Amino acid sequence: MAIILLEEVVMGLDDVRDSLAQAVTVLEGLVEDIHPDLGEHLREMLEQTLLVPLQSHVTVLDKILDQVAAGL
Repeated sequence: MAIILLEEVVMGLDDVRDSLAQAVTVLEGLVEDIHPDLGEHLREMLEQTLLVPLQSHVTVLDKILDQVAAGL
């Protein structure tokens, strides 16, 4: 029973990781495509407040998933 619950947690975390990775991909595209007329400030805000933290969360989820998989 515990293994089934753990597998459900892993699947849920994997879904979260995939969603965050998709958000990172979209934000990276936005940051790259921001027209200079919109200002460098907007680019920096998107990078610092959204992109960098999301990238960090994806990295943490990767580590968690690796640790959980090693424990199965």
